[in-house]
Amino acid sequence: MRLFLARKTFVPCQGTRVDNDIRLSVAGQACLLLAGRPDLEVYPELSTIYLHPSTYVRRDDRSIGGGAIATDEEASFDGESWDHGAVVLSVRSVRLSFRFLDGFNVVLHEFAHQFDSMAGGSDGCPPMPAGLMIDWKHALDDHFHALRAADDRGEDPFLDPYGAESPVEFFAVAVEAFLELGPEFEAEHPKLYGMLREVFGMDPARW
Repeated sequence: MRLFLARKTFVPCQGTRVDNDIRLSVAGQACLLLAGRPDLEVYPELSTIYLHPSTYVRRDDRSIGGGAIATDEEASFDGESWDHGAVVLSVRSVRLSFRFLDGFNVVLHEFAHQFDSMAGGSDGCPPMPAGLMIDWKHALDDHFHALRAADDRGEDPFLDPYGAESPVEFFAVAVEAFLELGPEFEAEHPKLYGMLREVFGMDPARW
């Protein structure tokens, strides 16, 4: 956490007040993902955390020729992870994330994407011990497609159905549940839980 706080820049947006509590909350939850992996650096590609006061709408500018710029409004966000060294969070979502252990945690979710990208790009295959990758890819594929099928059937699966969007999002929602709902996760998906235990070098079901 000391390295994280020393090396990362917190940038307030829209008049956000960035106090020490928020900085420590983000750093603590982000570094929890690294606690069992002393072989990894502290998010070496990450430089900046942008903080909005609450849910925000992202606006993207694009050129439409002749020097004109069009602005596209996208959906509302509580957090984003960018490949080029940044995470965006709302302060409201940060506070809510550590208030309840319910498997929904925007800080863990966005930093799961950063953790994933430390293996060379966000693809749902994070840095892991040698010899685990083939088994991990099979487990990821099986559980991802099972979640998609459950979502298509209108079921209420254990893992957040948002994970059915892509293997990348599946990994992020699995990390949220792994760290917040360890015993329940192990009971529901013992094989996937065992893989994540190896990936992160920790066993939240025993905490």
